[in-house]
Amino acid sequence: MDAELIALLDPDREAETSGNARPEAALALDRQAEAVEIETPDGPRRHALKPLSALYGKGRYAAPPDPEDKGFLPLLMCIEDAIASHDRNAPDLTDGQVSLALSRLLIKLEGDPGDNDLARRIQLSLRLSLSLNDYSRREVIWALRRVARSVERHRRDAGVRGYLDFIQEFFRGA
Repeated sequence: MDAELIALLDPDREAETSGNARPEAALALDRQAEAVEIETPDGPRRHALKPLSALYGKGRYAAPPDPEDKGFLPLLMCIEDAIASHDRNAPDLTDGQVSLALSRLLIKLEGDPGDNDLARRIQLSLRLSLSLNDYSRREVIWALRRVARSVERHRRDAGVRGYLDFIQEFFRGA
């Protein structure tokens, strides 16, 4: 977790070192700068996101949790939202490309995703989520694997965009 970011979001609350943060200020992610813009009473503030390796917490699970567990959902949702957002801007995206991006992250989560824009977007989304929530590296890996299995299942059952169509419909209904 990033205590500095949490303090910027809620200056009246003492920064926590465990548990999940509940931000009270408005923030916007700047993907190019890998930072967040925070609206504070004193005006906008910019905060650079820390690298993943600096954000892992102790986590809360000893074994892979049920994907419906309310504590695990924010982690899954940040990954799936990054995929859905990327798909809206890259309509030729396929489930195979999503699988490749997830595989790249599973191999070297903290590494430079290179020219894989989707992997970069997922990684940035994870950095924001881990800045505000206590998840371990192991829990992030579990979430990436869970999403990868979902991609494969939907691709197998519904074709080359089965997962992407499913996730777009999910977020439209949310």
